[in-house]
Amino acid sequence: MTRKLRIPMLPTELPQQRLYLVKGQPVRRLGHRRHPGWAWMLRQANAHEEFREVESRSCDGGWAAPASGVVSGDYEFVFMGTPGALYEEGRTMRHCVYDFVEDCARGERVLASVRRTSTGVRIATVMCALKDQSWKLSQIRGKTNRLLDATTNGRIAAASRGIDWSFQAQTS
Repeated sequence: MTRKLRIPMLPTELPQQRLYLVKGQPVRRLGHRRHPGWAWMLRQANAHEEFREVESRSCDGGWAAPASGVVSGDYEFVFMGTPGALYEEGRTMRHCVYDFVEDCARGERVLASVRRTSTGVRIATVMCALKDQSWKLSQIRGKTNRLLDATTNGRIAAASRGIDWSFQAQTS
């Protein structure tokens, strides 16, 4: 049986492919898959193009956020102060944290990536909302918006209480 090679090269796809290969991350071997293929390459190029667009929008600056790397207990809270940081968190954790970019820019919400201090692995995203002139912890979510187990959730909530969230209350 002969296999037909189908290469859907649309003129609009080629510049994205080239830019991804030149400026983006190099194509790497994916475990057992030796050649990822055109569809994979196109998905990667489109994701890279979307990230570049987000980053270009965030060049004007972000919003107020505390210094990155606040350590509390076994956890490090890395605060996200730009649209690019929210996009990267959402892409890595596979959830919709980027939907809150406008709320963060208005100073209504603060988001932080929670990572283990020992390994640096992302384990959750924490969101605090401004209610009645004070910050309230509103969400703690793991990968793909999953709820964390009760022990981890309680530890992160307790660690977040030790952080001064009032830094952003004076922004517009």
